[in-house]
Amino acid sequence: RLLLHRRDPAPRFVVNRWSPAQLAEFALLFRDFLRADPAAAQDYGQRKLALATTFRYDRLGYLEAKIPIIWDVLRRADQWAQETGWEPGPSDA
Repeated sequence: RLLLHRRDPAPRFVVNRWSPAQLAEFALLFRDFLRADPAAAQDYGQRKLALATTFRYDRLGYLEAKIPIIWDVLRRADQWAQETGWEPGPSDA
């Protein structure tokens, strides 16, 4: 699976290739970090709501503006995982 994300305003993209297992682990890490850190979860929710207001009629704009927020949460979640020894558990999906 290929994911494209913009690194800067120039029309260049970085292509990352992750396996389905890696993508599932990212999702579990994201979920578990936000469950473990209520302040981070609240911040994430507030940032999403602000974007939803700003990009009410622009779905693509919303998705693109959310990318740096997702990466910020994942960076913080990775730090948390290293500090706590987090291991991916089962999905609750």
